[in-house]
Amino acid sequence: MNCKTLYINNTLISRYIRQGIYEKKIELETEKATISYSLVADDKAKKLTYIDMMIADAAYSFYKTDQSFFTPAMILRVLSGNDTQTCTTKTARVIEESLKRLSSFKISIECSEQMKTRGLKYDPDEYKDVAFFTFKKIEGANYTQYAPSRLPLWSYAEKLNQMIAVPTKLLGCNGIGETRQSLENIAIKHYLIHRLEIAFYKGKSRNRNPRNKMASIYYYHIPHEKGADKYTGMLFDLNIADGNESRTELAKLKHITHKNVKKTIKDFMKPTVKYLEEEPKEIKGDGREIVGIRIVGKKRELKEFED
Repeated sequence: MNCKTLYINNTLISRYIRQGIYEKKIELETEKATISYSLVADDKAKKLTYIDMMIADAAYSFYKTDQSFFTPAMILRVLSGNDTQTCTTKTARVIEESLKRLSSFKISIECSEQMKTRGLKYDPDEYKDVAFFTFKKIEGANYTQYAPSRLPLWSYAEKLNQMIAVPTKLLGCNGIGETRQSLENIAIKHYLIHRLEIAFYKGKSRNRNPRNKMASIYYYHIPHEKGADKYTGMLFDLNIADGNESRTELAKLKHITHKNVKKTIKDFMKPTVKYLEEEPKEIKGDGREIVGIRIVGKKRELKEFED
């Protein structure tokens, strides 16, 4: 596997899209600017999942690292961090369907104020009603190959320096299965690493505390407001639950997810990873019910994962 780094889009826009919000106006108080975006599919019934966005991160990583092509198996291996990861016909088909779904959307981003504030060049045609995701199938190969290409939302993230670079060796912490991981379990690891990277960020951003070494991850939060139908939390971010479950079903899903989260976090505690400083603590709600997990740690150094 030549791609040694997974690039995760960390823009506000990408976070909202992962949550299923396809149109929004965002006030950026620290930058005194407003941005807005809209994401439209060729079929209104189509929706993107967390796994779709995770696959898009992987596809862009091949473009970013100047790879001439990628395959569904290569996507899976970058996401799992495992060069010997088995890609079944079923999983390859899921990834291919995800690529097709991603390519069926168009995006528009209005960010002229933000670019001006940051002193960056802005070309409206670069972000107006353009393909959200593009790829070209390479004909004549013995197996399915795709040519990576520039993606507007990821290009936008690059300009703003809002891309998280994660070494695939870190992704190779296989708390869930050593040689074969499902996309669903890989998504849990991707989600945790993304949240940890944000919490442990060491940059000089004006609105980020470099001493912030804690990440609190909630499995689900049921809104108290009348008429509020949008549940939030890890179960819903990862599309494990959709809000139509009974309390009993939701509790069961939470129990399974909590078990997998603990297995994954256990590998982050290894001396070679140096991600966490102490054992994670369970967050308990009413009735001593486990509702999340709190992680205290430090940002790992990239050089620890260099060949």
